[in-house]
Amino acid sequence: MEAIERAERAEARALASAGRSESEDVLRRHARSAQRTADAAVSEAQEQAARLVSEAQSKASGMLDDADARSRSMVADAEVEAATVRGQAEAVARALSAAAEDEARRAAESTRLALVEEIRSLEARRRGLLDDANALERHTQAQRQSLHDQVSSLQTVVTAARASVDDELTRLRRDIDAPPRCTRGVHRSAPR
Repeated sequence: MEAIERAERAEARALASAGRSESEDVLRRHARSAQRTADAAVSEAQEQAARLVSEAQSKASGMLDDADARSRSMVADAEVEAATVRGQAEAVARALSAAAEDEARRAAESTRLALVEEIRSLEARRRGLLDDANALERHTQAQRQSLHDQVSSLQTVVTAARASVDDELTRLRRDIDAPPRCTRGVHRSAPR
């Protein structure tokens, strides 16, 4: 910037003294010198800009490489952490599954034991009922026999009573059918 300003001042002085020939020569030399200075300044600025751009690109490349390395490291760490968490989750799942299976086995065993006890109880009750049924059958059989014996006994009594009644009826019929006998003035009448 400063070189350009100097070149512009030199050019302005050269135009102001256009009437003088010696001065023109000096002015031209100053203008050329100013131009060279300006070109050198521009060249130096371009070189400096190129260096800055190169340094910035180098820095950016380094930062990108660093960011890429950190990113790969973070991904690797995350994968390790994920594998650890997955392993822990699988271990917890296995433990929960084993605990659930144990609980199911205990519940099944408890239910089985309760059912076995219930079956034993029902079997004992069945045996008791069978004993009661057998006793009732024996009692029923004894009662039937007793009734049979009593009926037979009653039939014997009825048959004997009928025979006795028949005998008595026959005797009474004979007495009724027989002529009356008189003894010492008493006349016997048929029994009533």
